[in-house]
Amino acid sequence: MCLLFENEWRFGEYEKVFTRSNHHQGAFRKFNIPSSEPMKVLRLLDEYNLNELSLFESEEALMITLALRELHFRAFS
Repeated sequence: MCLLFENEWRFGEYEKVFTRSNHHQGAFRKFNIPSSEPMKVLRLLDEYNLNELSLFESEEALMITLALRELHFRAFS
């Protein structure tokens, strides 16, 4: 996943992000999520509209996003 800052943060294509002259775009971060927390993290990311649908924009991604919301996230409400 690549983020690009142009007046605001957006998802960007890898080539567009890393071919720019701004060398700060090349920073990488790794997050280790405990095995007991993935649904909490996925729900938080979904609240920021970072989910399967917003990343891949396909019918399959829509179904996965809806399934997570209906079957898994309601348990944490």
